[in-house]
Amino acid sequence: MDIKKIFKSKKIILLVIVFIVLIVGTIIFINSKNDGMENVKGLNIYYKVYTEEKGLSKWYKNGLSNSNKNYNIKNIKIKLKDTDEYSFSIYNEDNGWVDGDNLKNQDINAIKVSLFGSMRKKYSICYRVYNDKNKWLNWSCDNEINGNKEVNIKSIQMKLIPKNAVKNEYLKDYVDNNDRKNYNFE
Repeated sequence: MDIKKIFKSKKIILLVIVFIVLIVGTIIFINSKNDGMENVKGLNIYYKVYTEEKGLSKWYKNGLSNSNKNYNIKNIKIKLKDTDEYSFSIYNEDNGWVDGDNLKNQDINAIKVSLFGSMRKKYSICYRVYNDKNKWLNWSCDNEINGNKEVNIKSIQMKLIPKNAVKNEYLKDYVDNNDRKNYNFE
């Protein structure tokens, strides 16, 4: 056996393995940018938040986390492309439940979001919040409360899901079946 041929073939095999690992790593990195959440046939939900420290954030959409979880969210803006068939309310200890459109840069402990009209017939809106005490809460959908009356929210995620879809299939990476708690309002 020729030693040079053996080393040359091992180098080629090693280069092929490194190349495959780089491609797989790149694919995983790119796919992780959307938190594994698929878009609903071009329909997007957009949301941005206001914190005293950072001001108004950029628009986030379709399940992406909207903040770095270091600051209390003081205001939330939501929009759906080409429709206004939605509403949302926020809860804080001083004022109770307030219409989200009338929010005046105050601490937010919980949120509930609902669709109406033709949107309600076609889609569910699912959302969850992050706070320092509970971390990420489980998903709530269609006007269910998500939050904790004892602590302010630091981040939020929202997602539109077709009515005929199995919600857990869209949210499967985020559902903890051992703890289905979405709020603390007892």
